[in-house]
Amino acid sequence: MDVCVANSSDHEFPKNEKAQCFLHGFDFSGLSVKWVSGRDVEVAFDNGRVSLVKRLRRFLVRDDAEYDALVQKYQARTLAGKLFYLFMHLLPGLLAYVLINIFLVHAAAVRLTGLSDPIFQGTCLVGFVFVWHLVVPLAILRWVDHLSFRDSLAFLSLHEFDGKGFFLVMPVVFVVYTLLSPVCTSVIIWQAWTWSELESSSLSQTGSSSTRQSSAH
Repeated sequence: MDVCVANSSDHEFPKNEKAQCFLHGFDFSGLSVKWVSGRDVEVAFDNGRVSLVKRLRRFLVRDDAEYDALVQKYQARTLAGKLFYLFMHLLPGLLAYVLINIFLVHAAAVRLTGLSDPIFQGTCLVGFVFVWHLVVPLAILRWVDHLSFRDSLAFLSLHEFDGKGFFLVMPVVFVVYTLLSPVCTSVIIWQAWTWSELESSSLSQTGSSSTRQSSAH
């Protein structure tokens, strides 16, 4: 069920489901909801239960009405806007690939910076993770969307410390990722080995063909 709050003059109900509605996923008996004051709603019930999906959502997701309101107002809605932000998400990965994996670019960058190869790669990755993914979003929100610094932090969910997320959810995610990493690494190694075997087979077949042609002459 859903319980939603709105002004009696509103023609659309509700305007913002996430910010105006609550109790989604709950099953109650004897439920009563009373508007006590401008910001207070009194909820009473005899007994009730919460669905498994709702329990998981409450554990993994932190409800934030302020964030939801900012997203509704400032999130990209046009196709061009969505493609731009998608490109901005992909750009650091593309730049990192070019700087690290394109030999001529990588050699020139290492020579210009004077850094060793491992230090250069680490600097690129740390720079993209901690500078690009933090500074660029803040700069766009502040000077393109004209949000205040506080609203910019709220849009990025950085305006308050999430204790449960930091101490409980994040360690669970790290453990799951660590358990899955060997599987992903094995797949990548297998793909690299398969590709090298295919290349070797192709080269050997080319060499055999050249030898036969030389013998025929």
